[in-house]
Amino acid sequence: MTDPTSHTSYRQPGMSQTLRVPVALLYHSVRQVSGGSIYRISISPERFRRHVEFLTSRFRVVRLQDFVDALASRIRTEGMACITFDDGYVDNLTAASDILREYHTPATVFVPTGFIGRPYFWWDALHAIRGAASCSPGVGRCHLRIQFPALRDDCDTAEAEWFRVWDHLRRQRLEDTYEAVGELAARMEVDLAGLPRPIASCELQQLTQWPFEIGSHAVSHRPLSSLSIDEAASELTSSRSYLEGYTGRPVRAFSYPFGLFDHEVAQACRQSSAASLCSRPNIPAASAHAPARCRRAIARNCRSPLAASAASE
Repeated sequence: MTDPTSHTSYRQPGMSQTLRVPVALLYHSVRQVSGGSIYRISISPERFRRHVEFLTSRFRVVRLQDFVDALASRIRTEGMACITFDDGYVDNLTAASDILREYHTPATVFVPTGFIGRPYFWWDALHAIRGAASCSPGVGRCHLRIQFPALRDDCDTAEAEWFRVWDHLRRQRLEDTYEAVGELAARMEVDLAGLPRPIASCELQQLTQWPFEIGSHAVSHRPLSSLSIDEAASELTSSRSYLEGYTGRPVRAFSYPFGLFDHEVAQACRQSSAASLCSRPNIPAASAHAPARCRRAIARNCRSPLAASAASE
């Protein structure tokens, strides 16, 4: 998942200039989109097909590792592109894979192992609850404040209040977050059935087969910079070990949850032998010795994949 507060422009003024710029795209869920979302991380299969067709007709779409190797070696990268997915939505397998195969296009999927096999992503559940609350804002805010009493005097608008809940939940232990979201849904009588689900452990092997490669997205999807260095290191090693144990393949790529990290986290990634990292812009100078990084842009549900927000570097 991506921080919804990131809105840096990545637009290029013309095709001739665009083709000189290597681009790594970040997708999340490929499914029919009904209504808006504060996260804006879903794209319809029809739009995704257009994106892939656009990229393959104008760029050389390569594996992520080849992309970061080219950037690191400073060889010619004009016209290079790569495709990545964060979070491990099952629709990456059911909707995106056939399109990628049709256009002979590789992609890397970053999976947070703590979500594997769960019935939904907690942030999608929170969005569904928020949608239900919009029908009765006063009742919704009342339930919200009962569930999260610390927010009682913190926020003066419903929008700010829901954002504060999201920000609070993303920093908690994963089990505590799911418990809180489940209790809130029960309070507001919101049915969470039918939400897009994470990939299951029995499906992980498919992410090692063409057109996919698998990467780590930590365990709990908490911002690693908000954890102790021991907790962050555990997230790195545990997620990698889990994925390698299930797939029998080495996992060398890592995507920072929410794109957030600091110097200590970067050093931990280096010690974990990660070969390529995906994060967000404005990398601190102290992280200069981290493994190879690439700049990604969040692909939105729009006509062109280049009408995107800068997400990573």
